[in-house]
This record gives sequence, structure tokens and C-alpha cells, in this order.
Amino acid sequence: MMTNNPTLNIRLANQQDLPSILPLFWDDKPELKQACRGEITDDMQAIFELFEHSSDHFLYVATLDNVVVGTLQLSFIPQFTYNGEIRANIEGVFIANSAQGQGVGAALVKFAIEQSRHKGCKIVQLVSNQVRERAHRFYERLGFEKSHFGFKYYME
Repeated sequence: MMTNNPTLNIRLANQQDLPSILPLFWDDKPELKQACRGEITDDMQAIFELFEHSSDHFLYVATLDNVVVGTLQLSFIPQFTYNGEIRANIEGVFIANSAQGQGVGAALVKFAIEQSRHKGCKIVQLVSNQVRERAHRFYERLGFEKSHFGFKYYME
């Protein structure tokens, strides 16, 4: 149950958070639930374990009164371009429908930017599906600029 002034906390995800994280994906993309049959797959578990032991890949959760309501993946990528640098890549920003409009997404992204600053990153980047215009406006309000076209190659 939410209070009138819920306490927002951002922390690293732990094993017990996984069942709470999956529904956040499904709220935004129901096809993801079909893809994994609503279960934590072995591949998801392996990726989570990789994150637990990595100094460059992190999965964070946002909680309101200790209830997981948001998630964000942050990865640090070394680059040879631009005289050598570390870039931060934000991925998988998902906020529970019930928590949207309460500043959770902005707090998560700002947290990721601060983590990136501490890591010495020169650029924080993310991608967003071109049809998600509301998300684009959200990222632009946070200071992100549209800069590239994205391409994907699907492995068969």
C-alpha cells in the first residue's frame, strides 16, 4: 500500500527482485511475456549472474515504499573513438504503469547519469524505439539529444 509521500529508493537489483522486474517489461511490451512464457528463463538468470559479477554492467531497481516500480540497465563501454573514452549505455528503462508520472523514471535516469559521471564517462547514450514518441519527449526533457539512426541485425 502506498502512502501519500512514498519513499523512492534506487539500488542494485538482487535475486529476489527478478519476479518483480519481469512484470515491468510486460506492462510496456506484452509480447515479452509471450516470449518467455511469463517465467524467468535460464538465459535471463545467466545474464543476471553476469551482472552480479561485473564492474561494467548493472541492473538497478527503483522502489517506492520497498515495492519495485522501475528498472534500468547501465553498461559501461570502452571506446577507441574520440581519443579513447568510456561511454555509458542506458537500456531497459521500465516503470510500472501505477508509478508513471511520479518522477521514478527521471530519478532512475538521473541516477544513471551520476553513476556515469563518477565512472569518467564522456557520453551517456540510449536508444528508444522510433514509435515511442512519449518516451522521446521524456528523454529530451532530461537533456538527451536525438543524434543517430539505429540499425539491428537479427541473428537466426
